[in-house]
Amino acid sequence: MAINIGRREFISMLSGVFAMWPALARGQQNRKPWRIAIPGDIKPSAATARRLAAFRDGLMELGYAEGRNIVIDYRDASGSRDSLIALCKDMIEQGADVIVASSTNSALAAQATTKTVPIVMRAAADPVAVGLVGSLARPGGNITGVTSLANDLSAKRLGVLKELLPQLQRVAVLWEPNSAAGRDSIRETEVAARTLRIDIESFGVNRADDLAEIFQSIATGRFDAIDVLAGPIVTENRARILALCSQARMPGLYQERPFVEAGGLLSYGPNFERLFHRMAYYVDRIIKGAKPADLPVERPTKFELFINLKTARALGLEIPTTLLAIADGLIE
Repeated sequence: MAINIGRREFISMLSGVFAMWPALARGQQNRKPWRIAIPGDIKPSAATARRLAAFRDGLMELGYAEGRNIVIDYRDASGSRDSLIALCKDMIEQGADVIVASSTNSALAAQATTKTVPIVMRAAADPVAVGLVGSLARPGGNITGVTSLANDLSAKRLGVLKELLPQLQRVAVLWEPNSAAGRDSIRETEVAARTLRIDIESFGVNRADDLAEIFQSIATGRFDAIDVLAGPIVTENRARILALCSQARMPGLYQERPFVEAGGLLSYGPNFERLFHRMAYYVDRIIKGAKPADLPVERPTKFELFINLKTARALGLEIPTTLLAIADGLIE
């Protein structure tokens, strides 16, 4: 049956179609893959690969697949802060919909680059203290995510070291003055040391070339152990630091598991793969329309202890059964 439409009705229908056109166009645009930019501040390692795999797994569990509805653009600056900012700018120009900042440095660089593109961070420093967010509960800007910093973590780490070395009195602390995370960690460590009545001496490393001289001072300083706080220089020079610790026969405490897997004595800290997996949740919420300002920043609730038994034997140390019982991983 034919349907007769008058001129007025036809014009009215066309007006309705044109009125709907912006929404239809947006729908077409939203069907393109979401571009997730991940700027790295240091060269990738096996630990980086594990963390990125955990992030990808989190996205897959939420229904995302690379090449279908997301594109992941990972690049590392492996240089100065200016290089990292330039990298962030380029990623935004390439159409980044969300920036995933895997460190405090990359989060700060992304923040300096954009106030509009959403940023999901993994901050090792206190994100409030360094100005990334207004508060953990209400970030208030274009940044949210997770932090690996937790209340009393430094005290717990030194407590584990003291349980391993009951006569512990003097500890050398290796840290990075130019790292926001390093500055936070050294403050927390100093407070924890006073509480535990441990004397510490801090050794700031600003360049990889400083390490040999620093360890000469540590080797002659009659220290019972060394506490190595994470940072870009420390992470990039992991093998060298572990070799220097071994030469000095110095028990080492680390913040991250990869140091123990590579020969360090023990580490105590959050599960970084779990944190990266959780970052996928934030990306999903933002893609679905949530504002970073309204998504509270999360802190870790579980911490892991890893012990290298081979290194302990080489140092002539016997691991207390209490630590063996609670260890999440024992490396032979």
